[in-house]
Amino acid sequence: MKNYFKITLFLITSLLLSCSDDTDETSETIDNEIISMIPNFGYEGDEIAFKMANAISQNSNVEITYENQQATITSINNDEIKHIMLSSDLVSKNLKIDNQNISIQYLYGLKPYINCSNCKEKAFPYSGNDEVESAIASVFKKNNEIYLIKTYRNNNYDYKTSLLKTDADFNLISETILFNRLPISKAIFENDSFVITNELGVFSFDLTGNEIWSYNTSISAGTSSSYIGYLTNSIYKTNSHYYIIKKPNNSDSQPIEIIKLDLNGQLTSSIYVPNPDNNNELQNAIILTNINNKIVVFTSFCCENDNWGYVILDDNDNIIRNTFNQIEIRNINYVEGNSIYFNRHTGGSYPNFNFELVKISLDNNNYFQTDWTKDDYNGNIIKYNNKYLSIQNDKILVFNDNNFNNPTIFNSSLVDYEGVLRWGSNVYDNDVYLFGHRTIEFANDYHSLVGKYDLNYIIN
Repeated sequence: MKNYFKITLFLITSLLLSCSDDTDETSETIDNEIISMIPNFGYEGDEIAFKMANAISQNSNVEITYENQQATITSINNDEIKHIMLSSDLVSKNLKIDNQNISIQYLYGLKPYINCSNCKEKAFPYSGNDEVESAIASVFKKNNEIYLIKTYRNNNYDYKTSLLKTDADFNLISETILFNRLPISKAIFENDSFVITNELGVFSFDLTGNEIWSYNTSISAGTSSSYIGYLTNSIYKTNSHYYIIKKPNNSDSQPIEIIKLDLNGQLTSSIYVPNPDNNNELQNAIILTNINNKIVVFTSFCCENDNWGYVILDDNDNIIRNTFNQIEIRNINYVEGNSIYFNRHTGGSYPNFNFELVKISLDNNNYFQTDWTKDDYNGNIIKYNNKYLSIQNDKILVFNDNNFNNPTIFNSSLVDYEGVLRWGSNVYDNDVYLFGHRTIEFANDYHSLVGKYDLNYIIN
C-alpha cells in the first residue's frame, strides 16, 4: 500500500511538474505576426511601420535584418515597430523577437530614378483601404515645404482630389481632401494659395486646403478630359485674370466658350470662339497657353475632316486669328518667347510607342510655323543655366541651344521602370521636380510619385 501511494504521488508530482514546465514554455513562446506594413514599400532611408497582432513586451529583444545587415529600429510602441529601411537591393528580410523569427512578406524596395546626393524620389502609399490608383498632378514648393495635388480613385471609380503637404524629403505632414471628383486642370499656385477647376467650377484654396472662393459653373472636359494624374492646361493666369475653357466642344458648329475671372473669382467676361468652318460638325478646345500676352487656344475639328487649328486673342480679348492648320498638339511641354515645344505620337503600340519632339513658333502675322521635329525625343523639357534638358525614361539629354542638336547624354545613374510615368515637371532653386505615378507590386497598381533631382549634378 505504501509503495502504491509513493508511485501514485510520484506520478502526480511528475504530471504537475510536466504541466508546470509546459505552462512556462508556453508563456515564453511568442505568438505574434505582422498584420500590416505602413507602407509596404520604400526607398533606402524611409521609415516603415510594422503593425503586430499582439503587443510587444518592453523587455523583448527585437531585431530587423536585411540579408544580415541590421536595420535601425526607431521606436517600439505597444503593437507597432518602426524601423529605417536599408538598401532596396537587399531582398531577404527578417524580423526576430526574442530570437524567434517572424516572416516578413511583400515589403518592396524601390530604387531611386537618379542616384545622387540631394536627389530623392518618393512613391506614396494609398490613403485608404479602398484606394486602387493615384497620381501626383501638380507640385509647388514654398520655403522647405512641398505641396502636392493628388488625384485618386477606388474600384467603383469614385474620385477624390487632395492636397498633400510634405517636408523637403517628401515625408508626409498632412493630407486634406479638396473635393470628391477629378480636377480638369493643373493647379495654378500663388504664394499662399492655388486655383484649380473641376466639372462644377473654379476653386481657390489656401495652402491648408481651406476654400477661399469659388465660381460655380458647369465645366465640360470634352476631348481633353482628364484621367488620374494627367491634366491638360485648360486654365491660364495672365494680366491679373484667369482664363478657363468652360465649354470646349459643341455639336452643330456652336462656339467654344472661354470665361475670364478676376483674382477674386468674379466673372469679368465670356469669350465665344465661333467654328471657322460649318463643314466640320464639332470643334474642340484642347489646350490653352499664353505667348507674349496673347492667349492661344489649340483646337481640333471633327468629323468630315480630321483637322487641327488654333485661336489667338490679343490683350483686349479680341480674336485676331481663328484658323485650321495641320499642327496636331495635345500637350504643351515648354513655352519660351514665341516658341512652343510639344511631344507628338507618331505610331507604335504599347509598350513601344514612337514620339517626336516638335518646335513651333508664332510669326509676325500670328501664324504658327514648324521650326523642326526630332525623332525619339519624348519627355519633359526644362531650361537651366542656358541649357535645355529633355528628360527621357532612361536618360536625360542635355542641349546647348534651342536647336536641340548633338546632345550630351546623362544616363549613368538612371533606371527605366515599366509602369513609371513622370508627365509633369517644375523647377525650384537648383532642383527639377518630376511627378506622376508608378506601379509598386503589379501592373496597374499605380501609386502617387514625385521626385526632385539635382540639376547641377546632371549638367556638370
